[in-house]
Amino acid sequence: MNQPNQPNDSQQPGQNSGHQGRNQNRPGNQNRNRSGGPNKPRSGGPRNNQGNRFSSPAGPKPSGRQQPPGRPPERGNRSSGPKGARPSMSSLMQSVAKGLTPDSKPAGGQMAAGPTSQPPASTLPSAGAPAPDFDNRDSGMLYPGSQFQSKSHEVKDRQSKLRIIPLGGLEEIGMNCMAIEYGQDIVIVDVGWMFPDETMPGVDYVIPDVTYLEKKKQNIRGVLITHGHLDHIGSAPYLLPKLGFPKVYATQFARALMEGPLEEHNLLNRVQWQTVKYSDILQIGPFRVEFFHVNHNIPEGMGLAITTPVGTVVHTGDYKFDETPVGDEPAEFEKIERIGREGVLLAMCDSTNVERPGHTVSEAEIGRNLDELIGKARGRIILSTFSTLIPRMQEALWSAAKNNRKVTIVGRSMLKNVEICQRLGYLEIPKDILVDSRNLKRYRDDELLVICTGSQANEMSALVRMSTGEHRQVVIKQGDTVILSSSPIPGNERSVELMMDNLFRLGADVMYSKMLDIHTSGHAYQEELKQMLTMLKPTHFMPVHGEYRKRVLHGRLANEVGVSPHNVHLLDNGRVLEVNHKGEVGMTKEKVVSGLVFVDGLGVGDVGQVVMRDRKHMAEDGMCVIIAMVDRRSGKLQGNPDIISRGFIYLRESGKLIQEMRDEVRKKFPKDGSKANHGKPHADFATLKAKLRDDIGDFLYQKTQRRPMVLPVILEV
Repeated sequence: MNQPNQPNDSQQPGQNSGHQGRNQNRPGNQNRNRSGGPNKPRSGGPRNNQGNRFSSPAGPKPSGRQQPPGRPPERGNRSSGPKGARPSMSSLMQSVAKGLTPDSKPAGGQMAAGPTSQPPASTLPSAGAPAPDFDNRDSGMLYPGSQFQSKSHEVKDRQSKLRIIPLGGLEEIGMNCMAIEYGQDIVIVDVGWMFPDETMPGVDYVIPDVTYLEKKKQNIRGVLITHGHLDHIGSAPYLLPKLGFPKVYATQFARALMEGPLEEHNLLNRVQWQTVKYSDILQIGPFRVEFFHVNHNIPEGMGLAITTPVGTVVHTGDYKFDETPVGDEPAEFEKIERIGREGVLLAMCDSTNVERPGHTVSEAEIGRNLDELIGKARGRIILSTFSTLIPRMQEALWSAAKNNRKVTIVGRSMLKNVEICQRLGYLEIPKDILVDSRNLKRYRDDELLVICTGSQANEMSALVRMSTGEHRQVVIKQGDTVILSSSPIPGNERSVELMMDNLFRLGADVMYSKMLDIHTSGHAYQEELKQMLTMLKPTHFMPVHGEYRKRVLHGRLANEVGVSPHNVHLLDNGRVLEVNHKGEVGMTKEKVVSGLVFVDGLGVGDVGQVVMRDRKHMAEDGMCVIIAMVDRRSGKLQGNPDIISRGFIYLRESGKLIQEMRDEVRKKFPKDGSKANHGKPHADFATLKAKLRDDIGDFLYQKTQRRPMVLPVILEV
């Protein structure tokens, strides 16, 4: 592989301001190493051929986790709390306000006896080596673009294959699920879900189809969780039973977030857990798994370095690089560089923000902007963000304490996550700052800060109910300041805009990310993506976590830092990438079963494409029901047919059309049934219903240029 090109050293405007000040001025910051050992100086990221560090946000590096005033140098024990029935909203609020004493629980699991050796150098393609010998097949493009080969490669050698099989997350944002298979052993990376889009009316969630894994569940050695967002853990209650309850490897925070939904499904006591730390190295079948810390907008984000008999595969998880994170430590640059030096055969990296140039804004910079907004506001403040965006909540709590405001937390998921974070030491809540939302009338408006869910305008979320006047405790009024510290997830934009309009109508002053920097993404921008690839130096690259166009762009970005265009692999869900014992990598013609499984209420998978088609049909053109009473023997129509319309026409205002429909229905029945059927029973009602459906459908289209769903109902008398 060619040597990486040097990334662009230019900085994006405004990126340097977020790395000094706020957190460094706080007393109590301590040098600590998450693994529990002494601190080691970090390399600070990749360097160029002259030994100079590549461009990165300016400012001194923090020595460790950013801590609030008076915080002790060591964090409390991060164990999972006692299990029990789902708590009520008031009990959650009381638990958070009182503070919780962590319960000690040992993190089980066996560590590998020691680092296993890398495969012999002869098995891995060397830098600058010619492309491996592949068969060229016309089964699809390996990599698009005129400068790239437009042939799919299939590995010739069929021995000792490593198989990479994405089952979700490569054609959408969400539903992340990846199978890594070697011989008779499989590990799975993440079991996420996806929220439905506008083409899926009535669906609650979408989960990946794991039919391929169900047939091989006896070979599954474990599920590796990169972090606790729902697009990486949300499918666990639905998929783990199908997969035979394999052991789940997760950090304490991700595990705590998974336990709630599993308990609601009465599955918690059936799950095998192994709690992991960044310093762990595990041997899971033939896979040696090493974890490394990355920054994200949730605690305990991590990537995976999976060493197999044919080479090392790295999955970064969702990540960004933040020099001054809040409530977290900077990414483990030194470890990532070391993994790269030892040799990476294949890297799979987050493609979410590949279209965004420069670097992400530091969380510390967002905190300063929020602090300024909160300090200037004169009335009540309602701040809405993601329920798992713990650093943002920490900044809000610090600013509220600084400005002598009480804080109430509204929304079940946010209350639950605050409770978990406080128990595990990820959230420092100033003394006596929390108040119950039922007691807000005891305080003046300028003494209150409400932190709530609803930044994505989900139907039953707290902020949406406030915007429609349906929330019991918080009624939006003139003088309120609403801060949306988030960005809309693709597909939610229209709902968020409608909610903001309602808030403005009620007299609130609404601040959002298009107006000023009050939100930063948890996914790397272009310079951070190049920085990761420069550190890992992979021979092969497979972009993940993004739609097709984003993965194409990420592949081109990899070319800029030295990855050969021939070694960039674009897969769709269900396609298979194979590695043989020679280290040759290529996409096969095989496509395993994959796709979308809809969760609707208690039903999982019972709503398929036919049901979706009918729902969309009714949503677009409505429904018309024709009820006809027919003599069973003669087939003669008895009385007038009844017409029922839903979503098509308003019956009271469409009398003429209704009468014309009845006349058309009568034409389909014989006036003298006995003569028409020669005295025999008229039994072919199925044919009659089909004819009614087609003919009345054509009639209505001629009259209205619309095609409602026509449902004939024949009652035999």
